[in-house]
Amino acid sequence: MLHEGLPPEALAEACDLLPLQDVSGQVDDGMTRAIVESDHFGGPSLSESLLRAEVVKRAHAAGWKVFSLPIARTRRPVKDAVGYPDLTLARHGEVRFLELKTDKGMLNSEQWAWHDALPYCWIVRPSDLDDGRLAGVLK
Repeated sequence: MLHEGLPPEALAEACDLLPLQDVSGQVDDGMTRAIVESDHFGGPSLSESLLRAEVVKRAHAAGWKVFSLPIARTRRPVKDAVGYPDLTLARHGEVRFLELKTDKGMLNSEQWAWHDALPYCWIVRPSDLDDGRLAGVLK
């Protein structure tokens, strides 16, 4: 799941972006958990904003510096910034580019263009928090 090589058309057929349905209580670290339909063990999935908070926390704990463009959809510093990965991580001359998606979220054409253009670009989903794949990216 972290590094998906499917073309946009194939991914669009395999996944549907699902709307936020409900918000439930607190998880252990105090983050509110958004409930969305999910293919992750048939249960709830973190929203992209909560996934971002958890990934940033783990990246900092692993010694990475984290950069993110403003989330505002109305203004981007330059035209080509549209679709740029959500997080850029840097540490000791290494770099990682992370695009965050819900379990069934899809990349749009601009995001695919950046994904294909950048080295070390991964798609990170909530299921990657539990199965060790994110830990592998942050090693």
